[in-house]
Amino acid sequence: MFEAVLNVKPPTFCPLALSRRHRDSYVLVKSLKRKGERLSHLALVGEAHNFTIPIKVLQKYSLKPVKPYQVDSKSRLVMFETPICPLYEALCDTACLLIHENSHRGGAYWTVGAESRSDIRHLLKRMHDYGVEAAVHDVHRMNGRRILTSRQGEVLYNAYQKGYFDYPHGISLRELARQHGCSAPTLSILLRRGLRKIMEDFIRQKMGHPL
Repeated sequence: MFEAVLNVKPPTFCPLALSRRHRDSYVLVKSLKRKGERLSHLALVGEAHNFTIPIKVLQKYSLKPVKPYQVDSKSRLVMFETPICPLYEALCDTACLLIHENSHRGGAYWTVGAESRSDIRHLLKRMHDYGVEAAVHDVHRMNGRRILTSRQGEVLYNAYQKGYFDYPHGISLRELARQHGCSAPTLSILLRRGLRKIMEDFIRQKMGHPL
């Protein structure tokens, strides 16, 4: 099994494209559900002041009006429907599974699981066939040992991508917590527990010391 992180450019009507119009915002898609030829999204949108989707985009793609739920002063939980996204169509044409997706300036990161590298290459080809710009950002083999819970892996990955471990911090703990819809103390505990598991695994596997 392999896990790959793809750097993709989502279409205009995709929730992950919101950060292209709102440069300081981020989008974390929490859930997807297909309904015929429509796709329902549940997304957490942060740092998006005066959040709107242009009328011409709503009209062109027959989007349902967006009614954000205010989580806090800087975060909104948004649910709306779009046409079937070419990203989603490409995924359904392959054996790959979507694990995680989040936005960054100018695009989005897709984390997918696959049986082989050829499956990942096939997914990239199908994306290109659908007119989606995509490239492999990272790929590695899953060794079958589940060190972290999915939640711990999610917060550690996002913290790394946003520069939380950089010096100085690229993002504050409080801002990172808003992305995950939890408090700063809760996120701090998740990060520390995840890092502890990684360190314990490193000490056992690489240094040969029992704990």
